[in-house]
Amino acid sequence: MIEHATRSTLLLLFVAGVAVACNRADPRIVPAKRPIITGIVTEHCRDCHMRSVSDATPEALTVFDLDNPDWFAGIPTKAFDAFMARLLPHADAKMASELRATVDAELARRQQQTEPPTHD
Repeated sequence: MIEHATRSTLLLLFVAGVAVACNRADPRIVPAKRPIITGIVTEHCRDCHMRSVSDATPEALTVFDLDNPDWFAGIPTKAFDAFMARLLPHADAKMASELRATVDAELARRQQQTEPPTHD
C-alpha cells in the first residue's frame, strides 16, 4: 500500500511540475502582443498618456507615453498593478487574458534580465 501511495505522490508532483512549467510566462510573446495591447490602451488611456494630446498629464507621461514606440517596456514594474486595475474593467475575457499574458511575460522578461547567469 505504501508503494502505491508513493507512486501516486510522485505522479502528482510530476503533473504539478509540468503544470507550473507550462504556465510560466514566456518573455518572447511580449513583442507579438504589443499591437493588441496598444489598441485597448490607446482607446482608454490616450487622453493622459499621449504626449501629442493636449490633455496629456506630465505625471501620467512619467509612467508611459503612447507616442513612444517602446512605451510598454518603459512602464515601471511597480505600476503594472495599477495599469491592470484600470484596463481590466474595459476588457472582454479574451482581451483580459491577452493583457494578463503580456504583463506576465514582460515581468518574466525583466526578471530574466536581473537574474545573474547560472553556471552549470
